[in-house]
Amino acid sequence: MIAFLIIAVIVIIYLVFQLRESESEQTRLRENINFNNSTFEKKKAELKLEYQDWAIAQFNKFKEKELEQLQITFQKQSIETAKILLQKWKIENEAMIRQDAINRSYSVNLGKITEHLVPFHKTFPFNPKDARFIGSPIDMIVFDGHSEKQDEITIWIVEVKTGNSRLTEGQQKIKTAVKNAQIRWFEINPDDENTSITLPPNLKLEFPESSETDTN
Repeated sequence: MIAFLIIAVIVIIYLVFQLRESESEQTRLRENINFNNSTFEKKKAELKLEYQDWAIAQFNKFKEKELEQLQITFQKQSIETAKILLQKWKIENEAMIRQDAINRSYSVNLGKITEHLVPFHKTFPFNPKDARFIGSPIDMIVFDGHSEKQDEITIWIVEVKTGNSRLTEGQQKIKTAVKNAQIRWFEINPDDENTSITLPPNLKLEFPESSETDTN
């Protein structure tokens, strides 16, 4: 009887021990499962963020490429539109453009004709015989009193202007030189071998460098 009780106690102790081991194992399993679930959820969240970042990056690349393509398309369309508008403007204003060119040519030609005819105009203050047309850089020089053989002759530098035309920069300099009496007489006789050419004070002549001429 005592032996039976001892065996029963041993069996009960063994069963209790096994039950506790089983509970401990289940606890470890649950902990492992929870850990794995936690790790899985963490990985899942990381992958989700990673693919979200990738998707955003791909979207930005697509957007930039699409915007660049749209910009090129708009530029081409703008250029084509500008060409069409320019052609339309040319067609609509061709007559006016031609007339403007004619008017400009007419003004230039009229100015040249006027330069030659002005000495014969009634308002010309000099004797036309004293006028000598040069054309550039000024229109003419008037030797006032020369044709009438007067004892004293006055030399005039004359520039003819029509409309709203103004003196050029070079003509302004000539005008200033005349007003400042910066006019000199210089006589050259290259045929007189016994006479050397003497330059006036402070006058220097500059000659271009000689170039080889074609002997053929």
